[in-house]
Amino acid sequence: MSDHRHELYDPSPNPSSHPTEDPSYSFSAVPLSPGLPSHPIAPDQQAYLPTPVIRRRPSLQSKERYNSFLDEILPTPSTASANAPGGGLLRRTGAVGVIVVFILVATWLAATDSGGQVLGAGSGGLRNVFWSEGEKEWSVQAVMPSPEAGKEVAVDAALAGVEEEESVMPDFDQYIMLRTVPANMVELSGHGRRVIFVGDVHGSYAPLKHLMSRLAYSPSTDTLIHVGDLIAKGTHNSEVLSWFESRRILGVRGNHDQPVIQWRAWMEWTGGAKWEGMMDELSELDDGEVEMRVAKMGRKWPKGWEWKGEHWHIAKKLNKKQYAYLQQLPLQLHIPSLHSVVVHAGLLPSNPLRDPDHPTQPLVAADRQSQSSSSGTSGDEASELSRTSEEISILLDIPQNTHPWNLINMRGLHEKGSKKGKVTKSGKKGTPWSQVWKREMGRCIGDGAGAMADIEEEGGVEELEEEEKREMAGQAMDAGEAGAVSEDEFKLKKLKCSPVTVIYGHAAARGLDIKPYSKGIDTGCVYGRQLTALVLGSTSGLDGKKVRVGEHRGVLVSVPCDKGGL
Repeated sequence: MSDHRHELYDPSPNPSSHPTEDPSYSFSAVPLSPGLPSHPIAPDQQAYLPTPVIRRRPSLQSKERYNSFLDEILPTPSTASANAPGGGLLRRTGAVGVIVVFILVATWLAATDSGGQVLGAGSGGLRNVFWSEGEKEWSVQAVMPSPEAGKEVAVDAALAGVEEEESVMPDFDQYIMLRTVPANMVELSGHGRRVIFVGDVHGSYAPLKHLMSRLAYSPSTDTLIHVGDLIAKGTHNSEVLSWFESRRILGVRGNHDQPVIQWRAWMEWTGGAKWEGMMDELSELDDGEVEMRVAKMGRKWPKGWEWKGEHWHIAKKLNKKQYAYLQQLPLQLHIPSLHSVVVHAGLLPSNPLRDPDHPTQPLVAADRQSQSSSSGTSGDEASELSRTSEEISILLDIPQNTHPWNLINMRGLHEKGSKKGKVTKSGKKGTPWSQVWKREMGRCIGDGAGAMADIEEEGGVEELEEEEKREMAGQAMDAGEAGAVSEDEFKLKKLKCSPVTVIYGHAAARGLDIKPYSKGIDTGCVYGRQLTALVLGSTSGLDGKKVRVGEHRGVLVSVPCDKGGL
């Protein structure tokens, strides 16, 4: 499990609200659902003890028998067995013995691990004995609610040479599922105001500076937002991270940012305050020796992680501010004022495991809501609230959009065969998710639907590639998805919903993937192609392909890159 939260971006410093020691970043968190608490239980929520029964001790003059402490907890049996010679005493002695043995065993279990070694404070021996294996594998806030809280749990014992057979893994993922951006942070009505979205940087520092220079980027008038994968594959990861961190740039996590966060969390969990020295020491050993060494400390890493791989090395070199910046990147940025969502890989417009016209599908639900309120005087404010509700429903009510792996890896969707409804990270299998998004958002005839027609008349939308047309017709589907999908199957009835635009990266193989309601801007800089920005607002002096995000016109600007992002 992970700590899935929905947060409202708050630019004001508030050290107590951020999960790191660095006060530069602060966001107020609220639980996404009652089942996922973000805060510990308050002291005033403790259960009340039952009212005690007060017994009056009899006076010495009373003929009433005075009960001893033993009489109170183990009353003498009143049955005939108690009258047998030694019967009451024998039963009472046996009961006391059972209680004493139970207390001793429980105390020993609480203070030791499964090997009999005494645990340090906070190790939770008794809890670990009774917890199930599934709960041990991925605990969230109960074990490590934040990087600094619990960072040293059981670590001191490990450094002191105390071996632990097993330990509870903290939440290495540290996901923040969704963050909402207030309208005042993406204001476009003022003179010279712009919102700039930049594609996957991948450590390409020189092209980044070139692009920002060409755009004449100014923090005073521009809001810059990145689509993830700031690091890995390129050679200047530290410089790129420091550039974005120092300017507090908005953005989302990518599939290459995530393993860096995971490895750094593991390193700090394993070594505590001395994690850097421990990693230096471990890096001198071969892989087999490392696994044996960390296993003795109860610090195995999850299956599939690559020891001393690229992400490991980047994680080890991160300074505190760079790590804090990566931690606070959510998987989705919702921008209601632009009726847009920023995500690294992709989103789905509906649950593919249900009929497109099922009443639980967000677009269908929005259509019904629109029809039920059409007789009233909704007004502009009510209309905006309705659109925002529709957008939130897409993000939270479609199961596939609540799975972190999908949001940072999705490229296609299986629409037929045994794998129907499954997301794929392959760009050669299934239907591109952006094509599914275009098809279903094209059903919407509510507010904002006219933007597509306007921009298509300007020639700003690229025609579908032949490969995409084949995929839509079912001719490029992988094995197991037999039968062609007719385009007639996709001619769904129109709905009174409003379209939503997704801005994303991740699909460098497709290059610019510009459709009416999705903008793919990863143009493969690290592979020696281009680094691209999508600019909304004041675009005077900028040359490039025209685009549109909702009601806002913009332009695509690219700069060339050398291989490796140089």
